[in-house]
Amino acid sequence: MLDFKSAYNDLRENLKTRKRVLIACIALVFLAVAVIGLLIPLLPTSLIAIPGLILLSLYSPTVYAFLKQKTQSHPKLQSRMDRIRNAFINFIHPSS
Repeated sequence: MLDFKSAYNDLRENLKTRKRVLIACIALVFLAVAVIGLLIPLLPTSLIAIPGLILLSLYSPTVYAFLKQKTQSHPKLQSRMDRIRNAFINFIHPSS
């Protein structure tokens, strides 16, 4: 007999893994475009790199700690980064 609850849980775990990989890929694309922006003078590098780093910090504690450390001396910047990060989290994992 088919256990629907375990099949549903397996499907949810599979979707979580796919979502995590997709977000990491999007973050890496942002960062790659930012690196290319270093070579092209008209491309705003920081406006592209910051969302990429924030997206990457959702799943990487190392990147999150790096961002926290770099914004520690700037409380307004740190609170803005936290608000953007929370907005990404609410968008990715909406509460029912």
